Amino acid sequence: MTDVERYGRVADLLLAIETDLRSAGLWSDQPPSAEALASDVPFARDAMSLERWLQYVLLPRLALLLEHGAPLPSKCSVRPLAEQDFAGRGLEGLVHTLGDLDSLLCGETA
Repeated sequence: MTDVERYGRVADLLLAIETDLRSAGLWSDQPPSAEALASDVPFARDAMSLERWLQYVLLPRLALLLEHGAPLPSKCSVRPLAEQDFAGRGLEGLVHTLGDLDSLLCGETA
């Protein structure tokens, strides 16, 4: 997969994640506090829910990297946390999409 194809696929996955969050009613118009956004705990688990972290941290950071053609992270492990947090909530599609993102960032085909 070329870099252009990889960046395009990441962009598609980011849009799919946003769409899934919105469809599930998990998209928030109220951003987290500056303190929450400054959390140095993985996934800001001490300061916000996973869906808010996805919306206000992961999606914007990856979109910014795409916009500037910057290198993408070489690993991502959101799916295991999503499987735990979203279990029984009918969000299997979102979990699958996050798994695709994990695989793509790890250099696997997604």
